This record gives sequence, structure tokens and C-alpha cells, in this order.
Amino acid sequence: MRPLDNDAFLETLIDFAEGGSDVDITLHVNGALISGQLVSQQHYFELGLETLPETLNLPQKHEPVSDISELSQAVHEGQDITNDVIEDGEFAYLCLHLKNAMMTTGPNQQIKLGGERGLWRGRVSAVDGFALGLVDH
Repeated sequence: MRPLDNDAFLETLIDFAEGGSDVDITLHVNGALISGQLVSQQHYFELGLETLPETLNLPQKHEPVSDISELSQAVHEGQDITNDVIEDGEFAYLCLHLKNAMMTTGPNQQIKLGGERGLWRGRVSAVDGFALGLVDH
């Protein structure tokens, strides 16, 4: 079922990102401001998989567990690995993906999210509002 509270314009911006255009955006999510570049799901997972062994503190020569290997293969083959919804020919994005994500916690106070590359993933239905562009302090 298509989430009723998804914003059609936000979904259009996600569609631009899925087509390869990074979009500078600031999201309002549960009272927090999250700012970064909206990117495609594939690009998000490619960046994430590059840093996964370090993030999980795995030794360099450690063989990844099978789920991670399957995820990596799916991403490199360009498969859709989310639970996006198609109903009655209508498509809805369930998640959006940011790189270089920063959370603004107060005046001139920003926290980088998601490790070295600032990766952040969230549900489209959790976004209360958004503005084009990045937070500028």
C-alpha cells in the first residue's frame, strides 16, 4: 500500500537522485535537522560496503558473512534491495539516502552522521519537512 503521507515533490527529488543526480537537501525529521546530499540507493550501499569491514571492526582478511556478500553482490548488480512499494502501477519510495550527512543540534553545532562518508538512511514517511540546499552556519 502506498504511504499516504509521502510528499510527491520529495519523491521526485529521490527519483532525480536515483537517476544519478546528487541533490543538496535539509530534512526535518522528528525535530532534528539533517542536511546532506540525496543520493541513489545503489550509490549509498556502494559507499557503505566499502567501509563495512572497518565499521564492523573486521580484520582486513576476514571473509564477510554470507548476508553481507549477498548484499554486496545485489548492489553491484544494480538490484533493488529495498522494500519499495508498487501498487496499482504506482511506485512509492520507502527510504531515502544521504551522503555527507550532518545533524544540526543547535546554533553552530553540527554532528557528522554515518561515519567517514556521512551516510544516513531514513524512511520517507518520517520526514516532516525539507528544504533544498544545505544548512549554512
